[in-house]
Amino acid sequence: MNELESQMAIAEIPDEILAHHLINRDDLEVVLGRPETYIRWFTLCTPFLWLTGLILPAAMILLLGLLWRIPARKYLTDWLVLSWWMVSSVQAVAVFFNWIDSPESVGFLVRQLLSFTTSGWFVLGSALAIGKYSRFDSKEIVRDASILGLYIIIFGIIALLIYIIYRLPTKFIATPFGYLLPEEMSLTRFFFTIRFYSFEELFGTELPRLCLFYPWPLILSFAGVGLLFMTIYENSKFWKYLGVTGALVAIFGSMGRMGVIAVTLSLLIFFWSKLRASAKWATVIICSTVLLVSLIGNLGSGVINSTVQKIEKSREGSTDARRLGYELTWAAIRQSPVIGYGWVGDLISEEIPMPLGSHSTILGILYTGGAVTFASFCLAVIITLFSFLKKLATSGDSKRLSAFCIFLALLLFTTTEGINYFFISNLIILFWLGMALTPLTADEEADHLLLLV
Repeated sequence: MNELESQMAIAEIPDEILAHHLINRDDLEVVLGRPETYIRWFTLCTPFLWLTGLILPAAMILLLGLLWRIPARKYLTDWLVLSWWMVSSVQAVAVFFNWIDSPESVGFLVRQLLSFTTSGWFVLGSALAIGKYSRFDSKEIVRDASILGLYIIIFGIIALLIYIIYRLPTKFIATPFGYLLPEEMSLTRFFFTIRFYSFEELFGTELPRLCLFYPWPLILSFAGVGLLFMTIYENSKFWKYLGVTGALVAIFGSMGRMGVIAVTLSLLIFFWSKLRASAKWATVIICSTVLLVSLIGNLGSGVINSTVQKIEKSREGSTDARRLGYELTWAAIRQSPVIGYGWVGDLISEEIPMPLGSHSTILGILYTGGAVTFASFCLAVIITLFSFLKKLATSGDSKRLSAFCIFLALLLFTTTEGINYFFISNLIILFWLGMALTPLTADEEADHLLLLV
């Protein structure tokens, strides 16, 4: 093909395809603006979007819009992204096969396919792709995290004042957009309402647990963990103080036990990884020796058991409800182990409003999608962990380490909650995880080779 024929062939390609695949990042930013700008506006408008009930639609538009800007050939050949999309696909198959044998309507099928039980893993894979291939300016993303921290402080204080002055009970206040949706939908209740806090027992006393812009407290708790590991890289001392403080308010104000455990273990791994090699080995030897002596002499079992009992008794009613829910869920899983039941089950009872297949990612996947969906989930986790470890081995950037610690914290939350509901409310944190997996530039590759030499 000569030059004239090539030009004619290109002229026949639709402008949309050319804009999406052939122009470079600079040209695309001239046409559509910088992607960081959209994220900044979404962050700045978070309180307004929350109060009007538009935060979920705006988050989906942001996610799909930023994904569209990335050439499809990049994420369609990325095993990391495809592995998480596969989890959603296999879960969708489980939903469809269970729906065939049920009396439910087509509308019910559509709702289940769009629910985060099914689509949550697509959100995670898409967010990782966006962070990985958009090459965001990390300073701006960190500032977005600090702004969120500021909002958490402000609205946390407002929630505290509401509790002290009015002693209002837990209440879901419908947003303007929420009035347009059916009240019986769980999506309406958690994503299209205003809820500053929810009451729960702590050591025998009912106290408010912050929710704010998040569907329920434990999601805010995870957000706090992520924001903490992001805002420590803030250049401005003022914004770093606000960001870190907001993260701590989210972790402790939500009173999530797993949030405290996750941030503690993640910080230990983070600081241990920054030690010199000799100090790392010394730490491992000391800890291994203490653990071995404790096991041989049965010295540590009492302390461990006592600690576990104190954690469980801190919210004894919640612990008992979860234990019963897990037992009933596991009994149901054994009756349909291959493709599960398609969607979460009925409530345990009117007194215990906990659906079967909820409050645990592992049991939830086994209940709704069976062994096939759980196998795809395990594969996606392994691929993600391998991707992080590979990047950490080829780059000394501590920001990659912070993202890895956030992902480890996320895995810890799988034991107490369905993390597939976490993702749409924490896009900035997921973008940060994707940024840590960005392919090295030529200069970074050269620097790494020099270090090896």
